Amino acid sequence: MDIDETILVDDINSVGNPARRAFFKGMASTANDIRKGIRDLADAGSPFSIAECQRLITRQLAETKF
Repeated sequence: MDIDETILVDDINSVGNPARRAFFKGMASTANDIRKGIRDLADAGSPFSIAECQRLITRQLAETKF
């Protein structure tokens, strides 16, 4: 990509920078895709995926403020 890594890291760490928004959007999209894959495997009966879904749900509930 021919990008200076130091500048990129600084941009990602700068609130309001477009690179920061793009980074977090990409991270959220990737995490969502991984969760969908885990859910699909759990639907198919994968014991690991079922346990992972339960762990993710528990974590999400713990992080939610009611």
